[in-house]
Parts: sequence; C-alpha cells; structure tokens
Amino acid sequence: MAKMSVENVIKRASLAASKKDEWRTIYQECYEYALPQRNLYDGNYEGGVPGQKKMQKVYDSTAIHSTQRFANRIQSSLFPPYRAWCRLQAGNGIPMQRRAEVQTVLDFYNERMFNILRQTNFDLSMSEFLLDLAVGTAIMLIQPVTRRLRFALRRFRNISYHWKKGRTARSITSIAR
Repeated sequence: MAKMSVENVIKRASLAASKKDEWRTIYQECYEYALPQRNLYDGNYEGGVPGQKKMQKVYDSTAIHSTQRFANRIQSSLFPPYRAWCRLQAGNGIPMQRRAEVQTVLDFYNERMFNILRQTNFDLSMSEFLLDLAVGTAIMLIQPVTRRLRFALRRFRNISYHWKKGRTARSITSIAR
C-alpha cells in the first residue's frame, strides 16, 4: 500500500465524515426512540449533562422493547452464550482420505476456541453489539490482551468509512472524543 501524506489522510477523513453526516439525523432519531439510554449522538456520554432525561420523546416503549427483543433473539439464535455455536469443518480442498484426520485437528481447535471465548467478555459485548446493529451499524474490535482476547465496542458516531466502488469499506477513520 502506498504511503499517504498527512494532507491526503485529513482530506479522506473529512470526506468520509461529510458522507456520514448525511445520515446523522436518521441515526440520532433511531437512538432517541429505540435505544434512548444508549443514545450516542446527543453528547451526554462525553461530559454533556449527566443525568439528563433521555426519554422525553418516548411516549410508547414498543420500539425499545422490540429492539431489545431483536438483539436477544439474534444472540440466542446465532451466538448462544456458553455454547459452541459453530464448528470448524474440513472443506472440499482436503482430500477425502485425509478428512477424518484434519477434522480431528479442527475439532480440537474448535473446542479450544470456545474455551478461550468463554473466558472473555464476548457474550456481553455481543449483546451490546447487536443492540447497535438493530439501529443500523455496529463496530467491535477484537484486541489481544496477554494470552486472552478482549472485545471492545466502538461508538458509531466516532467512526467514518471511506468507500470504494462496490460499497466495500476501503478505510476506517476513528475520531477520539
């Protein structure tokens, strides 16, 4: 990858932020009605006004309950806590005579993978991730921490994407706030 100048990085980040700002009001309204306690757009989490009433626009809790049910159902269906929810499996590229041997190794690593996941904050992070995903976009970082993993959510309001043609993210800009 070619090195970019600081000016080009700033220009690309500004362009990505301006594209994202076109959708800001929609995301803000979604959080106001569906996840008012997680509203990441009104600045209450960045030293704004602590204890501010966040439910003033909510007259019916249908959106809140539906969002939480959506996240819970997705998690229980796709990523059930404390259970092995996938299996590593030998693919078509493995010759038939070696599949049993390869599958034994994959089963060992599959079990090890879930043992490691059970010792992390994966289940809690996934439930929060799915709440943000219900609104539209969720971002999770997987960080290695001394022989373990840590799953960290990032606030979508602080992240912008630079898109290539075909709607593939080319780069991601994170703004520390």
